[in-house]
Amino acid sequence: MKPTIKVNDVNNFQEHKHESIEAKYANISQKIGAEKLGYNITIVSPGKKSWPFLNHHVIEEMFIILDVECTLRYGDEKYPVKKMIS
Repeated sequence: MKPTIKVNDVNNFQEHKHESIEAKYANISQKIGAEKLGYNITIVSPGKKSWPFLNHHVIEEMFIILDVECTLRYGDEKYPVKKMIS
């Protein structure tokens, strides 16, 4: 176990598809030694959503956008998000 991971080395993705939802995800928490937080790598197909709109009342989520432009839905608001490093 190392506290780092190469995204290209992750190969245990699970897929979920349903109407406008299409994504692959892999839990990497154990691979990086995380014990208190959960970490996933999620790949969202172009023009699709990763999951139906939902709201957590007890936990927080953080998204790091590596490559693409997308829209973050937060409550009733929508925010454009794009890669800042070229």
